[in-house]
Amino acid sequence: MNNRRILLVDDVGSMRSVIKSFLHDGKHELVDEACDGAHALEMLGRRKYAVVICDLEMPKLNGIELLKKIREEKRMRHVQFIMITTHNEAEKIKEAIAAGVDDYIAKPFQAISLLTKVEKAFEKRTLGITQESLARVNRAAEQSKCDVEQAKSDTVEILNEVIIETDG
Repeated sequence: MNNRRILLVDDVGSMRSVIKSFLHDGKHELVDEACDGAHALEMLGRRKYAVVICDLEMPKLNGIELLKKIREEKRMRHVQFIMITTHNEAEKIKEAIAAGVDDYIAKPFQAISLLTKVEKAFEKRTLGITQESLARVNRAAEQSKCDVEQAKSDTVEILNEVIIETDG
């Protein structure tokens, strides 16, 4: 459950290099790269990632399209998605928020800003998994309680039938 793997998605190789160096400086060594959204989707199908850091504008499958595909997949519901944008993309940011983005960062940005957002994403992911696990335990306990009540009811019904049969 301690998955700290990051998928970095950007069509500009030099941007991926800069971001990857920021992440490595922040002690994040498990960083894979994808050159576009289609490649990222392929990688997401093969390996589990905790965080996706993705550029908004890319060929083949842009950041919002990739985000929507990730949110459609039940097995990827805990993936935290950080969108990289430019300052003049307010409408795109609104669209990303509507699609379920967890956070975004505007270019140009400092390493500390990115690292803070990544750490926040890991914390949020862990909290989400923990809350979901607790909810599953509560549902299971509730179901068990219902099963016990049903068993009691069935037992009473059977005993009543036995009593009626023996009295008759």
